[in-house]
Amino acid sequence: MRTEKMRIQERVQLTKKRELEREKKRFQKGESEGSEEGEEEGPGDRESEGSEER
Repeated sequence: MRTEKMRIQERVQLTKKRELEREKKRFQKGESEGSEEGEEEGPGDRESEGSEER
């Protein structure tokens, strides 16, 4: 069980790191193209809006 837990934790950490890197790249692209576009494409904004509507 310990090994499984450790594997799961490592996988979660890796996925979180990848997501952060993707967000950073997206944010940098958005800033270079135009701040408005970057804000619209933000996944966090969409999620918060969807949760409020529900």
